[in-house]
Amino acid sequence: MIIGIDFDGTCVRSAFPYVGESMPGCVETLRYFTQCGHKLILWSCREYAEYQGVNLLKQALNWFRHNKIELYAVNENPDIRQYGYPVSRKCHVDLIIDDHALFIPKKSNGDLDWQKIREEVDRLSKGEA
Repeated sequence: MIIGIDFDGTCVRSAFPYVGESMPGCVETLRYFTQCGHKLILWSCREYAEYQGVNLLKQALNWFRHNKIELYAVNENPDIRQYGYPVSRKCHVDLIIDDHALFIPKKSNGDLDWQKIREEVDRLSKGEA
């Protein structure tokens, strides 16, 4: 599956424009997804731009590199080009993990529940409805 991943509030606790603390269970779960053959696309409002002296997207990409999480793409799905479609900020994915998504599992403290997310992705990737 192709999975769109939000960054702030999803992979890390919100501290925009800086990078917050990693969400518990996120790093291990994203590594697991790539080991299972899923393609991760970072889908974030962060761009290669300076804001208050910080390169926003570069900081996020450094977090993924530091945590040894392989990204398939950033803010686009490169597969779309082979069909002649224009590149769009709304990239094609099979599912999106975002702290603002409806029904995203969260713990009582507001953190995303990455264990439940992992279980749901496993269920969906096996074709279970």
